[in-house]
Amino acid sequence: MKSLHFKLLWRYAALILSIIIIFMVFLYFIWGNTLRANATGELLADCDNICTLLDTELDQLDQLSKRIVSSNQLQALFVKDIYSDTAGAYYGRMAFSDTLFEIIRLSFNHMELNMFDVSGRYVHVGMTSSFEKRTESPLDVVPWGQQVLDAYGKKVILPAHFPELNTTDEAMISLCRAFSPENPTRETAILELQLQYPYICQRIEDAIHNEKEKKKIFVYNQAQELIYPYGETIPEQTKTYIADVLTHPESYTDMPSTARTLENKPVLFTHKTSDFTKWTVFVAESEEDLFFSFYQFRTLIIVVTLVVLLLTLFITNQIATSVSAPLQKLEQYARTLTLDNLDTFELPEYKNSFRELTSLYCSFGQMKSNLQKSLKDVVSAHTMAVDAQMLALQSQMNPHFLYNTLASISILAEEGDDAKISQVCDDLSLLLRYISSGSARNVKLEQEIEHTVSYINLIKIKYEERIQFHLDIDSSLMSLQVPKLIVQPLVENCVKYGLEVDPPWVITISGYIQNSFWMIQVQDTGSGFSPEYLDEFYQKSAGLKADNPISDLNINGLGLMNLYIRLHLLYKDQMVFKLENPPEGGARVTIGGPLPAETNNGGTYHEV
Repeated sequence: MKSLHFKLLWRYAALILSIIIIFMVFLYFIWGNTLRANATGELLADCDNICTLLDTELDQLDQLSKRIVSSNQLQALFVKDIYSDTAGAYYGRMAFSDTLFEIIRLSFNHMELNMFDVSGRYVHVGMTSSFEKRTESPLDVVPWGQQVLDAYGKKVILPAHFPELNTTDEAMISLCRAFSPENPTRETAILELQLQYPYICQRIEDAIHNEKEKKKIFVYNQAQELIYPYGETIPEQTKTYIADVLTHPESYTDMPSTARTLENKPVLFTHKTSDFTKWTVFVAESEEDLFFSFYQFRTLIIVVTLVVLLLTLFITNQIATSVSAPLQKLEQYARTLTLDNLDTFELPEYKNSFRELTSLYCSFGQMKSNLQKSLKDVVSAHTMAVDAQMLALQSQMNPHFLYNTLASISILAEEGDDAKISQVCDDLSLLLRYISSGSARNVKLEQEIEHTVSYINLIKIKYEERIQFHLDIDSSLMSLQVPKLIVQPLVENCVKYGLEVDPPWVITISGYIQNSFWMIQVQDTGSGFSPEYLDEFYQKSAGLKADNPISDLNINGLGLMNLYIRLHLLYKDQMVFKLENPPEGGARVTIGGPLPAETNNGGTYHEV
């Protein structure tokens, strides 16, 4: 049996530790989820910022291209002779530039312009300007020319590339639009507005909130062409994930999702597709970097929790010692006290900071003084009272239930757990009260179920989580009058014979209405009824007649045959009694009888 010091230590420690652990877990999830949400929110914000930035830059290009191609004056100058070395051509070029910059009204620091047609006319405006009349059409030089013409004036955004017409060391992102300077019914010219790729790169990097070096940005167009970072090699795992997102966008949301890198490390991806450019922006960061603050917080929580737990154990041990030490001394005195030394035994003087312990110590001394004088009378009276109670109980209760109840109490006493002993006493009290509550043959099903629950509680104290009980009783049956002790014996039978397999053991008690009959069904997960037992039972029950019941119906047995006889006497041929082995395994017993006319349907569910 465990000592009081041990019980006090671990019970109070368990209580305090549980509170601390619950608090720490609560703090971990609340604060931890906040940190994770902030980290993922920052990733989403970066993705949204970059997408908005690209939309803004390219929308400006788009609006500018619309103003340029809709300028009649600019179109007229484009088709005139502004490409030769004559004075008229010179003034035409000046007028073209003035008109263009009047339309643009912004700096060309990050932009360049190409305008050309099928006739070989070519105008370039950037850091320098050139006006040429080429023998070969520029449309034959650029691979995307026909694509732009086929767009019939709609914008075409080209991914990062090195320009084919104007010489530059920097890659460009182009927005192109076809227009018709000569024939209104047919586009013969193309306007290309180029945005410097390094400028876009810088703008993307400026849009990232924090830890720019740890985040990876990828921008793809609808054709799954890489826009950013241009010219860099993308890991195969990343390319595969991005390709799957672009190919099956309906399978992914805008919320972050996890992919694996070549080193099998988790990387968090978030993406957003622009409605304007149709580009998809991906922002990725390894979970290790993204949730670094969260992992630090988790480590701190673990360390603090361990320190607090150790401190709590120390304090609890001190408290338990202060309480148990005087009781241990009192126990030593009690062990040395016998009937032979009552007169000579002297109890040392003792004082304690706990009033209750001091009072107990004094009470022990007073008890010692009165013990010798009253011991014989008390023992005699107690013995007579116990004998009388036992005789009364034995005259009223079924020994079958008594044997099983005493067995349960014996098991609980061996364990020595005060809480469980208190619980079993309550349940045992209900059990005995029910068994000894008069000679009524019929009771309400509700009383029968309460009695069964008391029995179940006793069983669960022994088997704990290895055995499970499920109650599912139609609430309209609770007021139904049924024979006494019809459910608990079935459960007891399951406990007796259904635990031959490995746990967990599950016993299900169901009550329902079927075809104007009440039904009680008890099923276990054991090895089931043997064929020999089923044959013997049905042979014995087949010979039973209402006017000639089996002679051994008495209080000393509430087995299946006993229950069969009692139901048969009450319901005759309307009785339901069925033993079977269900396909899923175990044994199942179904009993029942006709319903009174006033019973209504309805149900509730209880789980034990």
